[in-house]
Amino acid sequence: MKSIQHFCGSMEVQPRSMARQSPFALPVDGFRNNIGNGSEYFAIVALLKDCSKKKNLQKGTQLHEDIVKGKDESLLQKNPYVACALINMYAKCGNLQEARQVLEELAFRCVVSWNSLISGYVQHWQSRQAIDCFEQMQNEGLFPDTVTFLCMMKSCGSIR
Repeated sequence: MKSIQHFCGSMEVQPRSMARQSPFALPVDGFRNNIGNGSEYFAIVALLKDCSKKKNLQKGTQLHEDIVKGKDESLLQKNPYVACALINMYAKCGNLQEARQVLEELAFRCVVSWNSLISGYVQHWQSRQAIDCFEQMQNEGLFPDTVTFLCMMKSCGSIR
């Protein structure tokens, strides 16, 4: 993950009030000193969340490419936080096809990963697809949680 470490290592750490001004500023003291001890997963998740919030699909896709090209190619399989953050980023940015593809490529899918995709479909008024995901999730033996039910209620309320 050399490129991600390089990307993260070059970021400026700023106070929370200034973080809104910079697209990839992390309001975490001492972040740069922790690269290489597992905190890069935290950094990747934080960066993907920032891309989601700002609807920055270009940067999010670049991060995804860096993850796949990195020295730890199985990161998405080993770290559910990174996988869910990636699905969530694609879903919130409106690239639901890519969000679905990331989910389908996971060896282990959890309720949170399904919720990320389902909420993306609901957010973009694709209720039928949300319901299909809900059914597929249950067919895989996963039980819905509160977030799933809230998304499904919204989805059913928007069917025309």
